[in-house]
Amino acid sequence: MFELTKVMDIPTFLKIRSTGLGRKLLFLIILASSIITLFLTITQLYLDYRVDRGLLDERFAEVEQSHIPSLISNIWLLNKDIVISQLEGVNSLPDFVHTELLDDKGNLFHHVGEKAGKYLIKKEWPLVYDSPQGERQIGVLVVWATLDNIYSRLLDKVFVILASQAVKTFLVSGVILFIIFTVVTYRLGIVSNFLAKWDPTSDELPPKIDTKKRKKTDELDDLVTIIEAMRTRLSHSFEKMQKLFDDVQKQKNQLKSVFDGSSDIILVLNIKKQIVSACNRRAWQALGYQEKDLIEQPIEKLFPSSFKEIPIFNNEGKTDDEIIEAKELRLSAKGGHFIPVEIVSSVIEYHDQPHLLVLGRDISERKIQEAKINRMAWYDSLTGLPNRALIRDRIHQALLHNKRHADYSGVLFVDLDYFKDINDSLGHNIGDQLLIEVSQRLKDVVREEDSVGRLGGDEFIILLNNLGLAESVARKSLAVVANKLCNSLADPFYIENNKLSVTASMGGALSPIDGEDVDELLRRADLSMYKSKEAGRNHFTMYTNDLDAISSKRLNLFVALREATHNQEFVLFYQPIIDMQTNQVVSVEALIRWNKGGVMVSPSGFITQLSETGLIIPVGGWAIETACREMMTQLKAGNNQRQISIAVNVSPVQFGSEGFLEHLKKVLTITGLPPHLLVLEVTEDLTIDDSTSAIEMLHKIRELGVKLALDDFGTGYSSLSYLKRLPASKLKIDQSFTRDMLIDPDDKAIVSTIISIAKELKLEVVAEGVEQLEHAETLIHMGCEQAQGFYFMKPQASLRKAMLMELPVQLKKVQNN
Repeated sequence: MFELTKVMDIPTFLKIRSTGLGRKLLFLIILASSIITLFLTITQLYLDYRVDRGLLDERFAEVEQSHIPSLISNIWLLNKDIVISQLEGVNSLPDFVHTELLDDKGNLFHHVGEKAGKYLIKKEWPLVYDSPQGERQIGVLVVWATLDNIYSRLLDKVFVILASQAVKTFLVSGVILFIIFTVVTYRLGIVSNFLAKWDPTSDELPPKIDTKKRKKTDELDDLVTIIEAMRTRLSHSFEKMQKLFDDVQKQKNQLKSVFDGSSDIILVLNIKKQIVSACNRRAWQALGYQEKDLIEQPIEKLFPSSFKEIPIFNNEGKTDDEIIEAKELRLSAKGGHFIPVEIVSSVIEYHDQPHLLVLGRDISERKIQEAKINRMAWYDSLTGLPNRALIRDRIHQALLHNKRHADYSGVLFVDLDYFKDINDSLGHNIGDQLLIEVSQRLKDVVREEDSVGRLGGDEFIILLNNLGLAESVARKSLAVVANKLCNSLADPFYIENNKLSVTASMGGALSPIDGEDVDELLRRADLSMYKSKEAGRNHFTMYTNDLDAISSKRLNLFVALREATHNQEFVLFYQPIIDMQTNQVVSVEALIRWNKGGVMVSPSGFITQLSETGLIIPVGGWAIETACREMMTQLKAGNNQRQISIAVNVSPVQFGSEGFLEHLKKVLTITGLPPHLLVLEVTEDLTIDDSTSAIEMLHKIRELGVKLALDDFGTGYSSLSYLKRLPASKLKIDQSFTRDMLIDPDDKAIVSTIISIAKELKLEVVAEGVEQLEHAETLIHMGCEQAQGFYFMKPQASLRKAMLMELPVQLKKVQNN
């Protein structure tokens, strides 16, 4: 549309260049050319630098991926030569000048090379070994690399790149300058003159620019059209701006609704003034403020204990950094209580000032659940005491403390005596409440710095810290605490109208002298506790080296019993049971003995161990079968015209074993012994343990025709209700009562009561342990029908001899009187 009068020549170009716009364009193009040249040069250098740094980073990655795993393994295996060789291999990588290995305490273990170079970078890797006990840091690998070679290569390139880029850029800039001056600047001058004559306040347009029709128009031609339309568009601009303002106001209201409707706490904090600038409804409601009161509250008042944990207020963050971080902090409410929150914060512009936008979520419930989970992991759910894992950890820490400070700590292993009997007879609910009260008493005795833990069941561990620097003082202190614990437990417990008395067997060991690790210390405390059990319970035993010998002896006994079972070293002896009214043998009890190298060992020396190892099952089965077979032999020989029965003891372990009833049926079938001639003697403990199934089993045995006797009656916790349910035909009074009834009125009363109970229930009663004439006389006067003991006959190796014994003459005289 514009018509140029002539083709622009060089003088004209120079003239235009001398104008204000020309000078500016010339200056800007030269400046832009320089900047572009510099930028391209820097870009090229940076790309080259990144390539070289990338190679260096790859070598760092190679160290992390290829060298560190094997280095950790060799350090853990203490392969020093291989470790040093690996360090030298790492240091031989290009640009690596110094490699050093630090141990887990930060001390230098070994280094290779020297820190030579002007520009050095350091890379560290913690060496963590994943052991079965958890991760453990065993050292740190530090590698120093030099950037001197990289910078040297870049310096060589900088002049070449700078020169080449400068030439290219300035040549292109000159061409662009010429084109702009030729095509744009000249024609813009015409447009400028046109606009200068236009008065925006006037309704008239300036004269039209002389133009000439062109086949194709360009942007400058279109500018005239745009200017013509500008006035028309301005009239519509205000309307659009008003509509835009209304839309912005609407969006602002919508954002306000979202802001206040959020369930999270939202605070806008002024970074400079460190006050609250804005908040949502959830924030002021949760914190107990009115909105106007929360505004301008000091931030330090809302975050009193964690204010400095926000980097922006701890000079760790910059106001122009839009840092987003997640943290768990505590907000202080108006009432003084704290609200745990998980916050996400970022820096924003609010009213043209930097602010911190804080979004906080109330995690009170999550914290409660986390605390519950943590407590479940480390504390006993019933008593609230530290559990096995936590008490072991505390003992481990005490061991470390003892080794560092050369002092002593004590470990008490506490086991409640006969707790199982109480638990089974009165129910698990009573037992649980008893454990809770026992736990409290144990805690009341020890100091704040000590720990009481529950291993499980009725077993407790007590850790006593800081017992002194002298071993004798520490042992005395441990014994004093144990005595206090025994005295504390001596007072009765009152639980749901039950008055319960409980004692404890305790074993003590001293750290670190009695064990340098947790397992050894607990083992020896446990060993001491079992010694207390053997000493009669309700006792404290301090560990000594002799106990290890006793433990070894116990283990040897277990081994010997296994060999005795395999070698059939057990034999049966027989002791008659006398009917003191008819002067006849009515039954014979089979008693087991251990023929240990020609020496007969009584049951007290091995029965408990047989039960503990489970060997009582095959040995007890053999005893039943042998007794039945022997009695059947006497029947066939005509020595049992009066149908004398054979009695065999059955242990709770044997009774509760799988297949016991089937084995009994098999024995009766194989031997052919009439079932009514077999009496199985069971103890009260058997009827208490899982009483329902035990009683069902007893009824099944009775249905076979086999008779049942309740042995050692009076020593357990059977109630009359249990006794009535039992299909027993005979009660046997424990020998401890019979033996002492002549000197202890209480024992005499117990014997008399048992005899009366048996008669009321129409049960036969047998008194065990009759060792002298006075025992027999007293029992006859009490109305006891049957008895057995050394007074009549000691156990015999011959069943026939036991069956055919004669009643003592003195007893006959008593009966005649």
